[in-house]
Amino acid sequence: PIINNNSQKTGTVIVDVCVNKQGKIISTKLGRGSTTTDSYLYELSEKAVRELNIKPVGTTTDTNCGTVTIKYERQ
Repeated sequence: PIINNNSQKTGTVIVDVCVNKQGKIISTKLGRGSTTTDSYLYELSEKAVRELNIKPVGTTTDTNCGTVTIKYERQ
């Protein structure tokens, strides 16, 4: 996704995400390994992740979980 970070804040945000077998995101939370806990960067990341279009491939279980890593750098 395109993320407009209008701040000078930097860091890596890891978002734990779970999707159902239709590809709909059912939960997100700040993941382990993030280099920042800044609420502004996390909110940007969570919003971007929730806008992702996830297409299941093959057979899937009812819920699948993984992570999305987003790095914020100064422009």
